Amino acid sequence: MEPHFTPDMMQELEERRKQLGEARIKQVEAEWPVLIDEVRAAVASGVDPESPVAQRLAQRWKDLVHEFTGGNPHLAQALNTMYQQELATAQRYGLDDSLFRFIEQAAAAANHSG
Repeated sequence: MEPHFTPDMMQELEERRKQLGEARIKQVEAEWPVLIDEVRAAVASGVDPESPVAQRLAQRWKDLVHEFTGGNPHLAQALNTMYQQELATAQRYGLDDSLFRFIEQAAAAANHSG
């Protein structure tokens, strides 16, 4: 993780961890695999990224990232870059390009419609 995050970012992430507390961290860690599986199923079944289903998935994704990053766009971008550049890390969490593309398309569609 360190190559993608500055020392200040690492400190901010540690502060976020303290703010959220271990119980919430564990809840979020449990929510991600469920969400990733749901996104994977949506991609596999050809759900339109502009559909309400896709946009709800994208919103949940955005909410979890926001909770982790505290809304800091630099942290969110560093996190995204890490998963896109470190294939092994992404695969460990069940992430791949098709999922990222789907979420990006759904989020873009939501931004245009709302």
